[in-house]
Amino acid sequence: MANNLTNQTINSTYQQVLHVGAGVTSTLNSVYSGGGLQTPLKVSTSSVGLGDISVATDTVTTETADANLKLSANGAGEVQLLKKFGYGAGSGGSITQGSTSGKATAVTLNALAGRIIMNNAALAKNEGIDFQLTNSFIAVSDVIIVNIASGATLGAYFVGVDSIAAGNCNIHLHNLTVAPNLSEAIELSFVVIKGAST
Repeated sequence: MANNLTNQTINSTYQQVLHVGAGVTSTLNSVYSGGGLQTPLKVSTSSVGLGDISVATDTVTTETADANLKLSANGAGEVQLLKKFGYGAGSGGSITQGSTSGKATAVTLNALAGRIIMNNAALAKNEGIDFQLTNSFIAVSDVIIVNIASGATLGAYFVGVDSIAAGNCNIHLHNLTVAPNLSEAIELSFVVIKGAST
């Protein structure tokens, strides 16, 4: 019996064993069943694929460009994470707000997570402003979380998102103090969490 089963058919007293078409190379190659039928399983020297999914080292990807990758438990089961999770390097970005309209100046940052360094224009006591974040990753059903990361007087502000549309959201910053006016280049952190309405 050959040690390398590439493109080989095993007869004798055994049913045909799974074998790899075109050889085990860096490219995913189809595996065939005992009946000689191609299965959803694919194998290469560096990864294993099943249908449109491939696994290599610590990364799971889809073979089809721009295809969705879904995790789903059976029945009433839950998808549970036992370790920290979040967006990795390459998913984020940063932007510094311009001075055209002070803290109300719109910004554009196309990223799933990021930092916004606000203009240091004065914000009057007990007053709020809104500015628009344009972001191509935002859909109308998404949830945007925004926090103050640094650069702010402790406890002096409230920040939140007060409207979401396709491609943008409005961020509201409010000076909670009764005195004085504050002129701080506040740094905000945000993440886009994909949502659904159906």
